[in-house]
Amino acid sequence: MRHCGKMYWLSAARQVGQVERWVKKPQKIRTSWRSAEHVQEPDEFEYYQAIRSGLARTREQKFRLRSCALRRSNDAYRDPGAAASNTTEHGSPERDENLRALTLLADESNEQELMMKAEAYRELSMWPEAAAPSLASGRQSSRSWSRKCVHGANRRTRWSKSLKGGGGLNLLNQNQYPQY
Repeated sequence: MRHCGKMYWLSAARQVGQVERWVKKPQKIRTSWRSAEHVQEPDEFEYYQAIRSGLARTREQKFRLRSCALRRSNDAYRDPGAAASNTTEHGSPERDENLRALTLLADESNEQELMMKAEAYRELSMWPEAAAPSLASGRQSSRSWSRKCVHGANRRTRWSKSLKGGGGLNLLNQNQYPQY
């Protein structure tokens, strides 16, 4: 997350209080909280800065930062009203470097990371590598593997999936993101 220009992990932030949402009766809210700046999600470039700064220390954190950067790079394409100035062009060196790093960081025993790896290969136009059977390491047929990933991911995330002919997996994000 980003606040006052500083990047940090939300899970590492010290909680100083809480304001309940959707509560009908009035709440006592400290005056200093009312004027506080809201925490913002970083844009694509800020994620790249966080990656370069070494904010991520574990493989999981590195994967999370890179997958968030990828999601933010696609914002302008999902939402025509989004500011294109906060995203890189598809095929830019920085974006492609991020996609390649995602494919190396993905844990193939984790279905969600495996799907992200396939998405990164697809965005790099590396079609043979993006094919489900190569990612599944021959454990299951393409159609069976795709169905399992779609079913499993639908239970754990808000991302929608669609199957293309031949059992390949295509991820479509509907502006609803998993909460990190």
